[in-house]
Amino acid sequence: MRTTLTALLATTAMALSTGAYATDASYKAETEIDKGDHGSYEKTTKVVSDSDDTRVATEVNVDKDVDEDGDMTKTTTIEKTRDPQGLFNKETEKLKESVKREDGEVTVETKHTVNGETVKDTKTTR
Repeated sequence: MRTTLTALLATTAMALSTGAYATDASYKAETEIDKGDHGSYEKTTKVVSDSDDTRVATEVNVDKDVDEDGDMTKTTTIEKTRDPQGLFNKETEKLKESVKREDGEVTVETKHTVNGETVKDTKTTR
């Protein structure tokens, strides 16, 4: 699960760095963090890269909630959209991982979709 997130982030970084070497390229990144009680937070990072023929937009959202009992839910969502010039060739990849720790039990749910089609959907409890 973490390797999938790492692989997707590495792929995104490579895609963005490749566009940065094009002659007419632009790059924009924004990060927003909202802190809550008991260590809760929400962090959103948006990265957009435009090159001569392709626009790549990546959004990473991390939402962590901790209650007063110490139970925790953390959801990480990565959405990458690649849009080359032309019509009807836009690709969207989304990875969502939720980790819930409650009463000493940990549940991990992972869902990976490509262009709206589910590629992987798992749930593990330990």
